[in-house]
Amino acid sequence: MPNSAEPDFDTIIRDIKPYVTKNVRYIVKNYHDIEDVVQEVLIKIVRFYHKYDPNVCKFEYWVSKITKNQCIDYLRRIKRADDIDNWQDTLYNSENIQETVENAEIAKEIHKNLDKIPEKYKQPFLLRHVNCMTHQEISDTLSIPINNVKTHIHRAKKAVQKRMDRYHIA
Repeated sequence: MPNSAEPDFDTIIRDIKPYVTKNVRYIVKNYHDIEDVVQEVLIKIVRFYHKYDPNVCKFEYWVSKITKNQCIDYLRRIKRADDIDNWQDTLYNSENIQETVENAEIAKEIHKNLDKIPEKYKQPFLLRHVNCMTHQEISDTLSIPINNVKTHIHRAKKAVQKRMDRYHIA
């Protein structure tokens, strides 16, 4: 994407903002803070654009790394205190409290287990199931063969499923 000497940041931001927002929404979860974190990511992209080297990695992967790191910084700042409020809001707005509690516990367990699998498996898994990218798009983004993408996604699923056996999730 970025090749010209004078980058058109308006176009770059317009093109990547939905991708960044989807990733931030998955990690941050606090509706009120998502746009703030997205703005911080976009500012870093513009600020550090001069350091991007297309010979090292694809632009989408570079953006993903910035997004991930900014989300981690955000989570460290708030120390996940807002997650408790989000779960309470979900519980009190639900018609079926028992089902909501079970789903919340399962979601927390999945996120916890995703954090335990190796990054080389987690990244393709998240790109596939959060960003709804095709195997080919993931292959292009991560610069790895498509068969490796399929294998890494499969191994990530197996690793999470193995840890989720106590919830009987298939």
